[in-house]
This record gives sequence, C-alpha cells and structure tokens, in this order.
Amino acid sequence: MLGEFNRPGEYSVYESKFNIFDAIAQAGDLTTFAKRNKIYLVRQTESGSKVVHLDLNDIGILESEYYTIMPNDIIYAQPVKGKNLHLENSLILLFYNHLHNPFTYQFFQNKLTLY
Repeated sequence: MLGEFNRPGEYSVYESKFNIFDAIAQAGDLTTFAKRNKIYLVRQTESGSKVVHLDLNDIGILESEYYTIMPNDIIYAQPVKGKNLHLENSLILLFYNHLHNPFTYQFFQNKLTLY
C-alpha cells in the first residue's frame, strides 16, 4: 500500500476473498488527499508487471477482474494536486474590508490572531 493511505505499508493477507476495499480498510482508509478516482494496482503476471487504473467512485469496480486482491499486488493511491499547498498547522488568510484595508488573520493551532 503506497501513497495516500493513513497507514501505508506492506500487509500480509490470509483470506482468499480479499478485495480492494478490504485492502484500503486494512491500511486505515485513504487520506483526505487521495484521489479516489486515481488508484493504481500493480499486478505481477507471467509476462511482467501490469499497471491497472481503478476508480473507486465507479460501481463497475465490483465487476472488475481486479476487484479481488492477489498475492504480491501493490496498490498506489495518487494524491490530489493541492496537497503540496496544504499547511498542516498554520493557515494564513487575507481579507479586505469594504475600504480595501487589508487585515491578515493567522490561524495557528486553533487560535485566531488579527495583525
């Protein structure tokens, strides 16, 4: 499990009917930054590795041959583009009042400060 999972890593599967949703749940679900329509599964075949695009928003995934997870499958959850712009503990917003006087508000650790 790679990419935008709450607990990415390697997981052992001991069930024969283990599906993509079971795998995501085992990894603690997708983060809020995961593109649910851009999940990639890498499966080893006799001819080499095959990369398959999965859209978790599409009900058709339930009928896909890639719905069931196989041994050595790798699942990658792609992040949204805005993740790089996210500020974890600090968010600065700039507001203008009706006279166009700028006020800067800074949110830091759940506290609001006016500058």
